[in-house]
Amino acid sequence: MAISDIDLKDALLVADSLVFSLRGKHITDLEAEIITGVLEKRSYLEIGKDQDCTEGHVKDVSYRLWKTLSKALGEGEVIDKRNLKSTLLRRSVFNLNFCHNNNAVGNVEGNIVNSDTKSDFSKGRKVERQEIAVRMKNMGLSEQVIAESLAVEVEEVKSIFSKAVHSD
Repeated sequence: MAISDIDLKDALLVADSLVFSLRGKHITDLEAEIITGVLEKRSYLEIGKDQDCTEGHVKDVSYRLWKTLSKALGEGEVIDKRNLKSTLLRRSVFNLNFCHNNNAVGNVEGNIVNSDTKSDFSKGRKVERQEIAVRMKNMGLSEQVIAESLAVEVEEVKSIFSKAVHSD
């Protein structure tokens, strides 16, 4: 299954935020292309050709990028090309829940929006959670993983999918 433009944008925003938190610098164009390429299931050789560099250079930059992302996540989480998509999605959901639970909502630029605007966002939180759950299921994640990522009970996740089936 191909990654959607929205998922790709979310993944790049999360990766950039993680890298910036550690380095104080945003991801480079090559790093962004590596993330994009990996999420689109392209090889390092293909990414290198697209970026006019060698496969070896892409591997070197990727290795440093995975180390940086892993270190920024902490908690012993190791990111590599095989788990990049699920890890960044989990992190995106975590950031969303963290912002809501702390009366702030992050905008696309990563700035914090005044908590007065939270009520506008909270109205659609249930719908947002449902949409995220469906996206995660479409990625092939289990109901248990989805529930843990969204910080809800498995029964709520099952209910979301049950309602989706009945509404079709």
